Amino acid sequence: MQEMLKGLGYDIDRTDGYFSSETASTLKAFQDDQGLSVTGDLNQETAERLQGEIIQRIRDGKDDRQKEEAIDITRQQAQTNE
Repeated sequence: MQEMLKGLGYDIDRTDGYFSSETASTLKAFQDDQGLSVTGDLNQETAERLQGEIIQRIRDGKDDRQKEEAIDITRQQAQTNE
């Protein structure tokens, strides 16, 4: 959950699985942003929304560094071959 929140751009103090008060605060911010009940607990609804947001981020491809690097290399090679 901490890694997912971090991946969505939330400021998180740790990613080792320890549920700190800062983790709860960050989770509350996510819940509030998503229009969910703000509890600070990772319930079923919050977990599903968190997973859905991560899946959407992956599908969008906006943060795909490998893809961007491949495009850059291809462009450089194309310019070199001109």
